[in-house]
Amino acid sequence: MGRLIGRPAAAFGAGVVTHLVGDLLPHRDFDLALETLLLGGTLLALAASEGVHSPAFLGALGGVAPDVEHGLALLGLMDDDQKWFPTHTGRLPHGCRIRSLANQVAIGAIALLVLASVRGSDT
Repeated sequence: MGRLIGRPAAAFGAGVVTHLVGDLLPHRDFDLALETLLLGGTLLALAASEGVHSPAFLGALGGVAPDVEHGLALLGLMDDDQKWFPTHTGRLPHGCRIRSLANQVAIGAIALLVLASVRGSDT
């Protein structure tokens, strides 16, 4: 998303918006340890390949930034009433939890294919 937008600040904002959209859809969250591992690896790979000031990296960072408060709450470092993100406070409904990861995997695979085709057309 950030690469498509091209401007770092706008990419970060678009990442936050995509997080909101993702939270509204039915999905399954992984446990904190696995999410942290996946997130760290992904951000490190993006930083290495695109740079930390790139729209791609900043878009990804914006996409995960809202979950920092969720992680802090899970660790007992933040109370639920201190959260600000609309789907974390209840101001907007959080998507229902799904049992099967199949649709999430399919959507992720499609997103990766789209991004790969966009990236391929840039070269």
